Amino acid sequence: MTESNKPNPPFVQKDMERQIPRRWKIALIVTAIILGLTVYPGKWLSSQPLFALLVAPRSLWIVVSLIALLISVIVFMVRWRRRLPRRVASLFMAITMVAAFANVIIGWGEGLRTFPLDSVTTKEKGYFGTDITVMSLNTNEGKAKPQDIAKLGKKVGADIIALTEIDPQDAKKVAQLMEDAGTPMQVFDSVESTRAGNPKRDNTSLLVSIYFGTYEVDKSITPNTHLGAVAVKPVSYDANFLYLPTLAAGHAFPPGVTSTRKWRNDVSEMLKLCHDARGGNLILAGDFNAAPWHGVLSDTGACQSALAAADSGSVGTWPTYLPKILGIPIDHIMVSKTRWGTVSSTLTTVPGSDHRALLAKLRYVAI
Repeated sequence: MTESNKPNPPFVQKDMERQIPRRWKIALIVTAIILGLTVYPGKWLSSQPLFALLVAPRSLWIVVSLIALLISVIVFMVRWRRRLPRRVASLFMAITMVAAFANVIIGWGEGLRTFPLDSVTTKEKGYFGTDITVMSLNTNEGKAKPQDIAKLGKKVGADIIALTEIDPQDAKKVAQLMEDAGTPMQVFDSVESTRAGNPKRDNTSLLVSIYFGTYEVDKSITPNTHLGAVAVKPVSYDANFLYLPTLAAGHAFPPGVTSTRKWRNDVSEMLKLCHDARGGNLILAGDFNAAPWHGVLSDTGACQSALAAADSGSVGTWPTYLPKILGIPIDHIMVSKTRWGTVSSTLTTVPGSDHRALLAKLRYVAI
């Protein structure tokens, strides 16, 4: 008798001959559907009301799927005093195992690496082709004070600072503090049509070092968002004109049950710059209120996440009370793939804000 023709052990043979009860078939199907939706609800479904909120905390679903896997292993071993067919227990374990690994790959696949803060610091300023530092922070309706924002900006030598949920007066204070430290900054506030009226929540300010380049607001390309946005272009008489990128900052509406359409619109508006000619040399930063696995971020055109390029794209930016590994990466710095490479990146807390500040050291790679 060959190895393949050997009879199965009696307990296996008996288990295979048993019909799987209907209730267990239904339980298996329901489990597979629920866990499947947590893994990949699809581009369309992940951008719909309620689902946009449910899929956002990927780390939560990683924990849930790992717990489900542990339970399925225990059940497989004891099988509820042998009332549960072995095949059912095996299928439960297989489903939860696939879901757990898939959630880990999707949720943490863009990297959890962060560099030391001094690794994103740039010192040489105003020279064509030198590295630059980009900083982005949601100030939590102005609870992050200008002194603390400027302190971080000065420490890393920030050339570009995108600030959401900030009063225009506070943005000017940050710029003044930066100038006092030796880095004069141009300040560009949200285009009026992109603000709803609350200056502490609906304004986004973009600060640009004068040493980096001379800029002016371009309303024609500013994303038409609800919580503040601004886009600026280099002026033609600047010495570094051909090298300088278009800059933009914005804040997308959060995907509440009744505001999902606004959220989709805002993220789409912000990413439009990545899909037209300006995407060839662009730096875009702000609070997208969207994680990498949301369908609205599935197509970034000519742009890529600067943090993901440095294996930091899965680090949670919000909320700060959760560990970085469990937070949601909803703030992003997007850069043109063919023009800007990420040397290093990191995230850090700023007193008062419930978002972590994003910091990326970028290098011009298309010289």
